[in-house]
Amino acid sequence: MVHERKRIKRPLVNGTLPEGSDQGSSVVHFGPQPARVGTRPPPPQLDILGFSKRQDKRRGLRGTINEVLPKRLESSLKPQRPKSPLVRFINDDDPVEHHLPQSRLRTVRYGVRAISAEEESDERLDAALDYWKAQKGTLLDEPSETPSRADAADLNTPIVACWNFGSFPQHAPLFPSGGRANKGRNFNHFQKPKAMSLGLGRAIHTTSIPYRAATQQSITPEDFPASLIPPRGAGPKVSIREHLRLWQEQQKEEKVEPVSALLDLGNPGGVQNVFTRPAEEDTLVDTVDDEHNEGLMSDANLGQDGVMEFDSERPFLTCGDLVELSSMSANQQPVLAIFIREFESQAQFYTMRGKWIHRVSRYVYFSVPQFVTPTMVAEILPYLPTEEVAEDLEGTLHSLDASVPREAGSQLVTNMIHFFNASEQAYRKHSSSLDNAHNLVAHETEITYGTLSDIASKILPPTTKGPKRGSFSRSTLYAVHRALVQFEFGFGLDLRSHRTTSYFEIRPKRELRSVNQVRDWLREYQENLVASTSTEKPQDVSAGHVTLDPIAAFVDKARDLIVESRKKRAPTKFGNVGPSPTRFDTTIGTIFKKRVTVGFSETDTSIIRFFEIWAGFRSFSRYVPLNSLASMILRVIGMYEDYELDHPVGWLFLQELGVYAPWENRLVLNTRLGLPGHHITPEADQLRLQNIRAAKLTLNMTDSMQAFRKDWEDLEVFCIDDADAREIDDGISLEDIPGSDSTCWIHVHTANPSAFISKESTLAGYAAHLTETVYLPERIYPMLPPYITRSRFSLAPDRPSLTFSAKLTMSGEILEAKVTPGIIRKVTFVTPQTMRQVLSVDAQSMPETVITVGGDMPSRKREGLQDDMTGSQQHTLRRLRDFGAARRRKREKKGAVYVHLPSPETSVYLGPYQDTPVNLTGRTRACHYDGDPVVQLRAQHFDPKPNPAVTAADNLVPDLMILACEVAASWCKERNIPALYRGTVQNPDLDSEQFRLEKMQPTVEKLGYLPLVMGLRYVRLIGRSVLSTAPREHAVMGSDQYAKCTSPLRRYGDLLLHWQIESALRQEAETGKSLVGSRDGSYLAFQQGQIEAMLPTIDARERMISGVKRSSMRHWSAQLLFRAFYFNEAPLPETWEFFIFSKGATRFAGMYSGILKETSVDAEMKPTKMSRQIGVDLGDWWEVKLVEVDAYRRSVTVEAVRLIQKAGEGGS
Repeated sequence: MVHERKRIKRPLVNGTLPEGSDQGSSVVHFGPQPARVGTRPPPPQLDILGFSKRQDKRRGLRGTINEVLPKRLESSLKPQRPKSPLVRFINDDDPVEHHLPQSRLRTVRYGVRAISAEEESDERLDAALDYWKAQKGTLLDEPSETPSRADAADLNTPIVACWNFGSFPQHAPLFPSGGRANKGRNFNHFQKPKAMSLGLGRAIHTTSIPYRAATQQSITPEDFPASLIPPRGAGPKVSIREHLRLWQEQQKEEKVEPVSALLDLGNPGGVQNVFTRPAEEDTLVDTVDDEHNEGLMSDANLGQDGVMEFDSERPFLTCGDLVELSSMSANQQPVLAIFIREFESQAQFYTMRGKWIHRVSRYVYFSVPQFVTPTMVAEILPYLPTEEVAEDLEGTLHSLDASVPREAGSQLVTNMIHFFNASEQAYRKHSSSLDNAHNLVAHETEITYGTLSDIASKILPPTTKGPKRGSFSRSTLYAVHRALVQFEFGFGLDLRSHRTTSYFEIRPKRELRSVNQVRDWLREYQENLVASTSTEKPQDVSAGHVTLDPIAAFVDKARDLIVESRKKRAPTKFGNVGPSPTRFDTTIGTIFKKRVTVGFSETDTSIIRFFEIWAGFRSFSRYVPLNSLASMILRVIGMYEDYELDHPVGWLFLQELGVYAPWENRLVLNTRLGLPGHHITPEADQLRLQNIRAAKLTLNMTDSMQAFRKDWEDLEVFCIDDADAREIDDGISLEDIPGSDSTCWIHVHTANPSAFISKESTLAGYAAHLTETVYLPERIYPMLPPYITRSRFSLAPDRPSLTFSAKLTMSGEILEAKVTPGIIRKVTFVTPQTMRQVLSVDAQSMPETVITVGGDMPSRKREGLQDDMTGSQQHTLRRLRDFGAARRRKREKKGAVYVHLPSPETSVYLGPYQDTPVNLTGRTRACHYDGDPVVQLRAQHFDPKPNPAVTAADNLVPDLMILACEVAASWCKERNIPALYRGTVQNPDLDSEQFRLEKMQPTVEKLGYLPLVMGLRYVRLIGRSVLSTAPREHAVMGSDQYAKCTSPLRRYGDLLLHWQIESALRQEAETGKSLVGSRDGSYLAFQQGQIEAMLPTIDARERMISGVKRSSMRHWSAQLLFRAFYFNEAPLPETWEFFIFSKGATRFAGMYSGILKETSVDAEMKPTKMSRQIGVDLGDWWEVKLVEVDAYRRSVTVEAVRLIQKAGEGGS
């Protein structure tokens, strides 16, 4: 796209509009002009108002700045021929978006000239600004401010408006007619203004004024106080500072209202206002949004079986790695930097600009390992900080001290510049292919995926690869990476794991065309709007002659649907409509009823899809221009005048439109997650159908381990699981050893589907795609078909099992380990509540909160549960607890850490729609709902100081599951079997062992337990959990080797391990020889190379699913509190007890993250005057009150009432 440049040779004319000049002029809204996807013209640059030396010379002005300024003012007050547009502001209290009467307009006076950043500190400018302040007028304090209502009331007050367009969205031409700012030097003339919109509270109008005599209403020097106007041709009698003092004295009786800046501090992850709040040149805004903002609690979580895993997504960088530091700001380009070292919560980088910066390393998406040697980095280490910087300095580029030798770091900068130049050269050489990358690799209708190398191979010629290694150079791959990331919307990346996997999501061509189509329709609608305001008789742009306009037709329909929705449900500013006044009897199964209303046309569907991508999928988060388009449509609809037009309102709009149910969990819309049944990912839906068909053909499945199974006969197996669990995949038993009370066999029996399902089967393929069963409160997405798991594989009497056994002593030593295929006969089903009673846990010591909205929660307790235990059963369970605790103490001596985390249970009842995936796309008719789901939150009161009895009971199952995983890993390790081993990698820059010995151990010895804050800090220091095909130490578990094996019905990694183990068991049985020490793996189901190829995908999906599970619990907790807090559906406490465990997850406005004691729900505490005075520390207890529940962002905000207890006073 080419933009013409036109230079202004004169300043703006001074004075009000000549009479009649409004006629024939056009209205222009500053804002993003719809542009084609993928176009990126440079942003216009304007900085401040002033005069040019050329104008001084033309007027014959000579002398110092103090002598020239009065002459400039006098010269500017003369009538002049207007050759530049007149900028005018609309008064706040008139929302009409067309020319208002002349009395309602403000005129910008004085000349307009853009200056470069280097001139900002020029003495001439400082003097000029001081002089302008001395006039009877208003000078805006900041470039980002606009005139207030008070300013617009006084028409005789001249105003100097300092506008800064430097951070305008990169793709959007500010001057749609072809005018463009000339590299920040000149304000350009509008040729044929077109309507645009910005998404701000005020509108700015400009007009091109035809030439006419300006003497009719021009401003004269008499409009100003005589004492402040120097005589013509004479210099000032007093200094400029004195002028300002005189002016202030004359105005001392007049109260001047300050000009208010736009309220543009957006929410984290929301639509960013880069127009009035440009990112500073030396600041890099972290690429984080609320979709990945789950806080510190996400670093350590309890899995489905209660086993704690460290879930940090970032792979460690090493000293000398080259990285790209990205920013969410639309007007900032990424910066190349060398990774120096990692601190506890910040990483240190040295950039290509020769400046250092501290920021989190979590969101680095491109890196070149070992780009420079640590020796080269060592040259600059003495001149860099050796510890973390203050929060307000984080993310800011800092120059080295002036005393630092010039050669320090010069080689690093040189190497980065060479790399960047090589990348630029590669981009220029292949620009046609890179600019056309999406057309070359995208599928017409389906979402596809590819690594950076795969995509490069498709769009670059084979000759680009190096002759020796046969691969692309790093600089070439970086050029491809930049092209894909900068291409709007066509390519997406997973912010959690992209640097590890380098996978890109390639969106289909059809979807891209749809987005562009909506953009074109919006442009046409704006042009119709301009045309209608330019005619003598205004026309209705939403009816009549523009009924063929898709936007206009959609707007009319949307207004009607919103009105219909608001008859039953109230809109809110938190991305959700309120609950329905209708309630149904849950005992008859009806929860809600649908009201189908009007149909959607094909063009309506395209616009709805645009909103889904924007507000539901959040796929436009990195592309400010596309964000603004949806805001424009919402503004045109006119039903959200008092709302901030960002993602939450977009989701609210889809609910009121009848596209989504008010309670729908938008996390399931994630196309990378690929959940089946919603018609979002065609591949997943097709696999699901194939899986269902295959499940019906499994009646004659054969057992590949039948000949090797052991009959466990009367050995009692305890299956401990929730009352509503449908698939039981593990159980535990104890086998005595005659003559020994301190040693016994502990058996962990697991379901054995791998013996019946071939690894090449359709069922296995679907399991590999989903990776694991996704448990959400509202529905379950099973990895294996429930039909066969419940009828054949779920543990029950006379069912097959694969058993992991350990001969264990009361000191926690494993004397022997084995794996045995078998059949269990005697099975007892127990709930955790019954187990606690058996283990003598006092119910009074476990206070519980239950909150329910929407009616009574139906019981979903399964049959076969045993509530009363015999004396023998109770004795066996206590011994299982004691042996598991002994093994745990053994692991703790090796560094195992157990963090007591809250885990509220959220249940949802949807009646007949329970566990049924809903078609969330392609809806042809609007659908509103009467009634709402029943939501229940059940939580034990949170206490950072664990109850020993409760902890021992709750750890029984996790302790023995870890034992089974140790047995599986050691058994495979002895036979050199490649599998999915899990371990930890120590961060070389952080010393977790020193922290454990010097901080943790003394604290545990003193208190008797590990405080939560300290435990979470240690988890962050200890390293990172990784998958590998070879065994490695797991520091968090305190195990020499570890491989998950206990959940083959719901985890593909466990299923894969079972296939490997069964291959070895059959080989040993057939050959009669042990495979211990064998290097021959030809008999295995999977070879090492095959598993290594799976690791990145399995690792990324497991982490993604883990995050979705946590976020879904937050979603439904927020839904419940939203309905209870705003609509009084359930009583809530007036105040809550709140435990501070980390600095705010949003890293925004000084907030702190913590846990509400009564519900175990995490929340954010707003800073108050009191909390600032007292100070907030990690481990504090505060009394707080609930102030906001944001259903869209899944966030709860509280405000401090009083301090209950400072950290450390109660051992927290």
